[in-house]
Amino acid sequence: MQDPSKPRWKIIYIIFICLYSTLIPLKIAAISTQDWYKQEGFQEWKGSLFKVYSASEGDYKEDSYAELANYWCETSEINKKTKDNYAGCEMFTNLSGGGISFAVFSAVEIVFIGSFIAFTLSVIYCDKNFLCLRVLFSIFLTLCGILGFIVMAGTSMIRFNDDCDTDDDNSSQSSTCALVGPQLDLFNLVYVITISFVFWVFICATKCEKRILDERINGQSNIESNYRSQDRAQMQEIPMNVMSLPLNGDSRDQNSGAPDIIYE
Repeated sequence: MQDPSKPRWKIIYIIFICLYSTLIPLKIAAISTQDWYKQEGFQEWKGSLFKVYSASEGDYKEDSYAELANYWCETSEINKKTKDNYAGCEMFTNLSGGGISFAVFSAVEIVFIGSFIAFTLSVIYCDKNFLCLRVLFSIFLTLCGILGFIVMAGTSMIRFNDDCDTDDDNSSQSSTCALVGPQLDLFNLVYVITISFVFWVFICATKCEKRILDERINGQSNIESNYRSQDRAQMQEIPMNVMSLPLNGDSRDQNSGAPDIIYE
């Protein structure tokens, strides 16, 4: 990785922290919103992630999906010969399981988001790396978002259209439509995948850049080392008698044939 003290890397990390931080209020907003499911036709009701809050039928009172599932399943067991009320038992059981699964995955995702933010802040202010942990946290929180949505949508068997009508209260084809909650979480899913993908590309790019920079530095060091080795080799090849020659001035005095001048 590049030196985290460099301003441009600090700015990029701060941007990722801000982007991942926005996932927490978005996830909380998706869980806490009242409008999650609806069903229309002979049975009309609307519900949140965990309970029905509005219904036209007395049986669909404002209870949790788990309580409604127990009621409909007990009724279905009593009338098991005619299979009455089995659709309600199955539907509310699925909604209850889907809501609990989604809440668990969302909580774990928020924990991984907080961990990613904490370790990224350590890169900025403490000159720590934690590269593997940050990448793992980004992978885990993305997987939690994906699995949470898939399990919720698959278990609840919801539809993202307006085909929510039921012909009768015993129909096994009863369908539940998604409202604001699942749609908001679908946006969160696309959002987290996009952010994590950009983060992974950024990490790969910086690793490649660092590798290229290290190769250049090592290549320059090898060139300088070769130059120094060649200089030492050339110095060792100089004959020792050259080093013992007299100075130029003494050489001219001894070897010149000019007569001595005598002053009277």
